[in-house]
Amino acid sequence: TLADANSTVLVDDNTVTGATTYGIYIDPNGINAPLLSA
Repeated sequence: TLADANSTVLVDDNTVTGATTYGIYIDPNGINAPLLSA
């Protein structure tokens, strides 16, 4: 599970369950994963 420290993003098992404070959804392929902090 990845989560942005400034938002409620949760990505688990390639399932989108949240969005960043910028309104960007994390895609199943994890392309946006580098934008998140562990």
